Amino acid sequence: MDSRTKPWRRACLKLENLFDALVEEASTPGAMYEKVAGDNIRTLASYDAIMVCGLMADLAEEHKRTKNITDQEEFDAAALPAFLLV
Repeated sequence: MDSRTKPWRRACLKLENLFDALVEEASTPGAMYEKVAGDNIRTLASYDAIMVCGLMADLAEEHKRTKNITDQEEFDAAALPAFLLV
């Protein structure tokens, strides 16, 4: 991944990692930072920009999956809709 030509993709993937870590910490009973992680999720979730970044992260992941499958030498375009529904 080239950060200079795809800066938004890099940012989206890092946001996904951040939220994954927060959710894991918040959902683990007795975790050291369980309450703080939950507070951070509630605070960040209220920002529209974070929601848009989350949607961009999902879109970046879908694009990556689609690009990988369509780059195959003998790709069947008829199979693409079924692949995207998985």
